[in-house]
Amino acid sequence: MRIHQLTILEGKWFRDSNVSVRDIIRPLFDLWSNGGDAEYHYEMFTTEDSFRAAIEYAFGHGQPGVIYVATHGSEKELTGFHDESISRTVVRNALKHDGTTKRGVLFGSCLFVNRPNAEFLLLDENSDRIQWFGGYSKEVDWVESSLLELFFLKHLLFPTPDARIESANTPIEKVEFACNRVKRMMGQLADTLGFNVYCRQRGPSGGVRGLLDA
Repeated sequence: MRIHQLTILEGKWFRDSNVSVRDIIRPLFDLWSNGGDAEYHYEMFTTEDSFRAAIEYAFGHGQPGVIYVATHGSEKELTGFHDESISRTVVRNALKHDGTTKRGVLFGSCLFVNRPNAEFLLLDENSDRIQWFGGYSKEVDWVESSLLELFFLKHLLFPTPDARIESANTPIEKVEFACNRVKRMMGQLADTLGFNVYCRQRGPSGGVRGLLDA
């Protein structure tokens, strides 16, 4: 079984267009990985059932460290094709899996990744395999958000830290490194789009922390 770096799960964006984030992500792997397309898995979903099946496959085949869910969203749900909703409860339950791999989930979806949803998804006692969630708290433009996601994923999956002052070896160090690159080089765009990445707060106080918070 091949270990993938990334699994992309994508909904259909527009009825009369086949635009896809796959066309944006493919050059990243062509340029930065040795395996090209073989280093990631791509799958489309349109309904709640197909979303669950896609997540199940992602956890059972290839064991990616990062799952990238690209689809329409709102404050409480994702949206499949034909306006079928996928509630945040369905999302949380779908992501509950046994194993030792710590994963992150990036949502390329309007409005879905706000602090209340981050707490709902991360602080469930049965969701400890998910280490972080990233995405937007605002309505976003498809092109602008896709470019930001590409930038974030480039620095997450293929980090090149300055060894004198940075490290990016563990999963949490890699996502912190990617967030620091976003803040430093694309901070204004991230702020405009409401982009943030949440992980569990270290220490006895609990809760979540935003890795792009000032």
